[in-house]
Amino acid sequence: MINKDLSSRFWLMVDIQGSNECWPWMGNQDGNGYGQFWISRENPITAHRFAYTDAIGSIPDGLTIDHLCRNRSCENPSHLEAVSRGINVLRGEGLAARNARKTHCIRSHPFSGSNLRISPQGIRECRACCRIRSRKSARLPSSKKKRKDSDVRRLLSARKDAEE
Repeated sequence: MINKDLSSRFWLMVDIQGSNECWPWMGNQDGNGYGQFWISRENPITAHRFAYTDAIGSIPDGLTIDHLCRNRSCENPSHLEAVSRGINVLRGEGLAARNARKTHCIRSHPFSGSNLRISPQGIRECRACCRIRSRKSARLPSSKKKRKDSDVRRLLSARKDAEE
């Protein structure tokens, strides 16, 4: 449980506006734009984690706090939700999140139904584009096809033998 003095000191650093608006942190921020609150000289915590804990309760093990408003300096408890790290990443704007939201490949084929293939590495692939790549590869002359590592080693060895 957070003591009242610490809680009062924290909320003085929050610009509380309307109930549905973001409440920006007015104190120090880290390099990623998250508010920093110092519980003691040696004990910093991100402001949104403190806000969630103070207003809602403890953060369940294995979960992280997501800003539903996408504003990293917001401390409004109604904008904060405890979610898994994976969900938090997919809700963001990073590369993994942008790719997960794609519904079509670069040639506008849908990533769904019989056109969807999941590779052994877990990557979504478009079956139509896989067929196109396969046909192009089959039409290439053997000199243009990618060489296997073993072929490259054999060629290099033969070249070295010829030089000696």
